[in-house]
Amino acid sequence: SGTFQKYTVDFSSYSGADQYIGIRAVNATTFSYVYLDNIVWELIPNCSEPTAKIVSNISASGADINWTAPTSGSPTGYDLYYSIVRTAPIATTTPIVAGIASTSASVTSLTSATKYYYFLRTVCGTSGKSNWTSIDSFTTICSAVSTFSENFDGVTATALPICWSKVGAGGLANTQIANPNSAPNTLYIYSSTATSQAMVSLPPVTSASTSTNWLKFNARGNFTAGGIIEVGYLTDPTDPATFTLISPITASTLTYQSFTVTPGAIAGTDIVLAFRHTGTPAYSVLIDDVKWEIPPTCVEPNTIIASNITGTDAQIDWTAPTSGSPSSYDVYYSTTNTAPTATTTPSTSGISSTTANLTSLSASSTYYVWVRSNCGTGGFSSWTPAYTFNTACGVITAPTSAPETFVTAVIPPNCWSRAKGTLASPTTFTSTTT
Repeated sequence: SGTFQKYTVDFSSYSGADQYIGIRAVNATTFSYVYLDNIVWELIPNCSEPTAKIVSNISASGADINWTAPTSGSPTGYDLYYSIVRTAPIATTTPIVAGIASTSASVTSLTSATKYYYFLRTVCGTSGKSNWTSIDSFTTICSAVSTFSENFDGVTATALPICWSKVGAGGLANTQIANPNSAPNTLYIYSSTATSQAMVSLPPVTSASTSTNWLKFNARGNFTAGGIIEVGYLTDPTDPATFTLISPITASTLTYQSFTVTPGAIAGTDIVLAFRHTGTPAYSVLIDDVKWEIPPTCVEPNTIIASNITGTDAQIDWTAPTSGSPSSYDVYYSTTNTAPTATTTPSTSGISSTTANLTSLSASSTYYVWVRSNCGTGGFSSWTPAYTFNTACGVITAPTSAPETFVTAVIPPNCWSRAKGTLASPTTFTSTTT
């Protein structure tokens, strides 16, 4: 088996003192690894723990747990302990459910999209209680929501967020830290062929049948522009063959673009939307800042670009939203990646065009920029996801400049470059690509 199983070896028929126990892995045909854990040498208990634990009928708020009675001892009942914390109970721990008369229990009132750890022990009347079983776990399924927003920044790359899943064995799909739209993470999706397509399911939604919401996200080509993402839904969230196409989008540039897909009314409840990479062309795509929402009356701009960057100045341009009626725009920028809120005072406000000039910046620094629309009586839009740029490098004055300690994950760091060439006197670098 590829999962841990419990084994017990009875040494009651052996005799002698100060003996050694050996464990030998034997495989007559191929070499393979065997993993051992939780090895216990103990007196044969009068009350043994249950075995063969199985969890079934997992829902957003409950699950059924079944087990097999021990082959020794005289069980009169069982205790169950479960928690969202991976800490094993001890002999004096109070069970969550005590005195279970059968070999099954139904747990209820759980939290959706949550991992639970559980343990069982046997109660043998006057013979006492067994040890708790080794740790096992299950995760409750996701409750359907009417809206959600996901920037992939709450997980450690390469993991997917809770309620997001790779569907099927085709292609690749994971989070990564390289080239996010909003730092630190983005979603990477890639299919090498049309017959092995990568697919990612989104959290289930309750509002897909009402035609009130749209799916909004930012996407770009990863290494090569032109990759195609199909937005659709799954009638069976675990089966990629049940994918129904709503609309394709093309990541036509290597900078993030904003996309919106309005599915219309989808029959059914708790609909699971999905992204599918077509594999033709086989160009990977990055997706970030995904929202399922009711379209706002005032929509944020998109496609922010920095140009004319010096050590102290930069020009920021953006594209006006395709819906809503902005009368002007606000810009907020900072050297820290802390997003502004609705009540944050903009760095520059009332901009009548789609261009802003930032001045009095610091050289050799990373800046984060957010833009929002001002729609007058229609209020303000949300701020855009952060756009990042680096100011030009200033002249280093020895010996007062701080040393480069290479503590960030970005290589090369700001103001350093990759280059290749013949190391001679003088050295001539011929490329900055490798």
